[in-house]
Amino acid sequence: MSSLSRCDNDSLKAGKYLKSPSTENMAYYYCQARYDTATVKYFCQGVCVASDKSTGLVSMLLCSLLAHTPLCLAHLPELFGKEYILAEDKPASPAPEPKVNALTPSSEQDRDLHESQLEDLADADGPYATGLTDPLINLGYYHRSRGDLEESMEAYSRALHLVRINDGLTSELQLPILRAMIEIYRSVYDYESLGNLYQYYSRVRNFGVAPHTAEQLDASLEYLEWERELYGFRPDGKERVHLLRAFRLNERMLESLTPETEEEVMGLIRLTLSQMRNLYLILGDDPLAMDAAIFNSGQGRAIDAINREMSIIQKLAFSKGKLLLQKCIDQSQLAPPTALASIYLELGDWNQWNGQLRNANEQYAQVETMLLAANEDQLLQRWLGEPAALPDEPGLWPAAPDDPESQHVVVEASYAVTHRGDVKRIEVSVSEEEQSWQAWRIRNMLRETHFRPRFHLGQPETVEQVSRQYLLVEGR
Repeated sequence: MSSLSRCDNDSLKAGKYLKSPSTENMAYYYCQARYDTATVKYFCQGVCVASDKSTGLVSMLLCSLLAHTPLCLAHLPELFGKEYILAEDKPASPAPEPKVNALTPSSEQDRDLHESQLEDLADADGPYATGLTDPLINLGYYHRSRGDLEESMEAYSRALHLVRINDGLTSELQLPILRAMIEIYRSVYDYESLGNLYQYYSRVRNFGVAPHTAEQLDASLEYLEWERELYGFRPDGKERVHLLRAFRLNERMLESLTPETEEEVMGLIRLTLSQMRNLYLILGDDPLAMDAAIFNSGQGRAIDAINREMSIIQKLAFSKGKLLLQKCIDQSQLAPPTALASIYLELGDWNQWNGQLRNANEQYAQVETMLLAANEDQLLQRWLGEPAALPDEPGLWPAAPDDPESQHVVVEASYAVTHRGDVKRIEVSVSEEEQSWQAWRIRNMLRETHFRPRFHLGQPETVEQVSRQYLLVEGR
């Protein structure tokens, strides 16, 4: 066998080869041009064996691939929304910035007043007096408004400690303090502390326990979004912890619901769509990378166990999503027509993204029928009047922190979308020739992106000319 087997020319041109840690008897190369071809094809072409002794390793990897073939043939690891986005969807910032400018600046006299109150109360009632909490919160606010986040966290931590002592570990008096601390950790991207604080916040709120008031539902959905956001941001190999937390809590909340009123039905729909976001992220994870993390995450047994559970969920994710949406439809007959139609659309998109085109068309036809009956022509046009890249889940992946040195440019793309949702005849261009690699990369990702086709009079239609602007996403 030659020292380096021949790979496809496109992949070679991409310059995307990485060498594994070498040993005396074995070295292998693998191709990362994963978006050039369908999953099976890019993997089989990309593995380049450099020694006869590596045959066993390649066989093991190929067996792992074949175990995932039904998943991989239906969809690829998520591209649209994660690796590239519509230029018009670029967020102003990747995550909420510190709201220092939004706070009313506190003066030094305010600080002196807070510190004086702390001293007087401590002298009168002792160091754990209940009355110390508010001055400490105010002192934290003062330091935060001036951008001194370390001093602010110290004051908030002292206030939190006092509430725990005086009112108990589950007291809701902790919530405003926890939210202030969460915002600070988010602003400085302290993922480890943020993950721990999220978990504590969830315990205090007692999420997942029925009955769910409107306020509890709003707070739960906000928390679930936080966990998904941290899954998208965290780069240290522990990110799946957050997605699994979101999935488990979402599942418990759905199981506890027995909707009987329109308000409860709308809550069910919101929770169902939240769980679908979790499932998109789970199924959009690279199955080969997930399987590799099961055995060699480098993060210890607890993380390995989480990766194993996530791998099992991933294998069942398509059927879970389909059953979840159908159950939601069955339980949502009291919902307004547009809300019910949105679930049919979600089910159609889920089928389309997973290669179940006939089922998808049935759901899209149902959406069209319902919206026409409700005289919702504008909504129908927005949902089915033009092709849409999938997953059509705005904000599913948070943008990474902006890099001032980045050179990402707007890529102009024109292409056709067939009645099957396939992208054909792609043409891309950029204004700066030296950034043409970005156009090349987006072209290849567009080719592997599933689209919801235009749908009219009960049938999917081919659109010969689609023109849109795209950007690569920072940090991906």
